[in-house]
Amino acid sequence: NILMKVPAASGTGAYVADGPAETLAFTYQRLGDLQSMNEQYDGAIADYLECLEQMKRAKMFRSDIATIYFSLGFTETLRQKYESALRYLNAAAPVFETLVREGTGEAAAASA
Repeated sequence: NILMKVPAASGTGAYVADGPAETLAFTYQRLGDLQSMNEQYDGAIADYLECLEQMKRAKMFRSDIATIYFSLGFTETLRQKYESALRYLNAAAPVFETLVREGTGEAAAASA
C-alpha cells in the first residue's frame, strides 16, 4: 500500500490518516510537489491550498497540516512573494516548535 500511514501514539486515540479523504489530501500534496519541482508555482500553490482544505476536512494531524503550510511558504519564496511566504511559514512554525519540544522531551521537562 503506497498510502502514507501515520501511526497513532499508543493510548492517545489519535487519528490515523489512511482513509479516502486522506488519500485525496496526500494526492494534492504530491501534485503540488511535482508542480513546484517543474517550476509551475501557480499550480503548486493551488494544489497545496486544496490539500490544506482536504486535510482540515479530514481532521488530519497538525504535523501534516504544518508541512503543507511550509510547502506553501517555500513555494511563495520561489515566486518572490515574501509577505505571503512569511504568513505561511509563520503558520507552520509553532507546530514544528511544539513537535520538536515534544520529541526532545522539553515539553515534559517544562511541565514538571
